[in-house]
Amino acid sequence: MKYMNFFFSSLKVSLSQQMVYKANYFIRTLTLMGFDMVLPFVTILIYLNTKGFNGWSFDEIILFQGIFILVNALDRFFFRRANWFLSNDIRNGNFDRYLLYPVNVLAYVSFTHLAPEQAAQVVVGIAVIIYSLVKLSVSLTVMKVIGFFLFLALAMVLLLSLQIFQYAVILRAVMMGRMGEFIMTLKRYGEYPVEIYGGALSSVLRYVLPLSVLAYVPSNVLLSKASENYFFIGIIIVAIFFLSYSFWLNSLRNYTSAGG
Repeated sequence: MKYMNFFFSSLKVSLSQQMVYKANYFIRTLTLMGFDMVLPFVTILIYLNTKGFNGWSFDEIILFQGIFILVNALDRFFFRRANWFLSNDIRNGNFDRYLLYPVNVLAYVSFTHLAPEQAAQVVVGIAVIIYSLVKLSVSLTVMKVIGFFLFLALAMVLLLSLQIFQYAVILRAVMMGRMGEFIMTLKRYGEYPVEIYGGALSSVLRYVLPLSVLAYVPSNVLLSKASENYFFIGIIIVAIFFLSYSFWLNSLRNYTSAGG
């Protein structure tokens, strides 16, 4: 309950900060919505000029990308700003205060600087998913819905794990250079079905760094496509989370104030 109150208080503060400049907030929101619609637009061009992605109809791939838009928007809503603020607070010495607050340091870092303008992108993702499900006449069973939300949660755990890894690196190095951009580029491998990447890379995206969980696996669950080894994927994601969390704890123990 304490952390729920903390989250909603952080959201209220973040929204209040954004609404100081209302015009900027709404322009930024509309711009981000436009960027998110680029992915389906590119897919339309692909299917108009080629045979598309093998094994995926046009409406199926739009569902796939609606799920990716949703997951990516949730990632940006929770985590996108945290790296910059963490690095800045370490440089100016404010991070030392985090250690005195009556809340878990990782929770404070992760959920203090939210991006409420991303809520519109969440709505876009949900709208695209609903449109595609209706167009495909997908019959939603209880197991499908449970499976979808389970893998949506696992996708967020994987993204949180990548974020925690970045936090740990920042604690050690203060400035992490292009690592944030590298992680963002890495996540883009989840934009399309893993089959297009070939045998070896496809296996990596399934069972080593399972970015397939960002959209590919949830889509397969809803569409009842050929099953993956879902249990193994879940185990790998949980293992990645604990490895990242252990690295964070080790970095926190070795923190020497202001990056020293």
